[in-house]
Amino acid sequence: MVYQKFGSALTVVELTDSLLPGLDRECVKVVERRLKKLGATLKTEARAEGFEKNTDGSIAVRVSAAAPRRRLNATWSSSRWG
Repeated sequence: MVYQKFGSALTVVELTDSLLPGLDRECVKVVERRLKKLGATLKTEARAEGFEKNTDGSIAVRVSAAAPRRRLNATWSSSRWG
């Protein structure tokens, strides 16, 4: 959430139907509202299947869900991922 305030995009991919499984639904709603207010995209009932490095140094994450399979692009610090 901190990086969103600096303009970064955030997509959360969660396998279950709840953003925070096992927690009280009302508490989860508070977190979801805050993330959405900051511009996050929430993908529940979705699976991150893997990732690929792009030639520009960014990362593409393969995500599947009930909807058609998607590819999400992300950027990472090259010092962390070598």
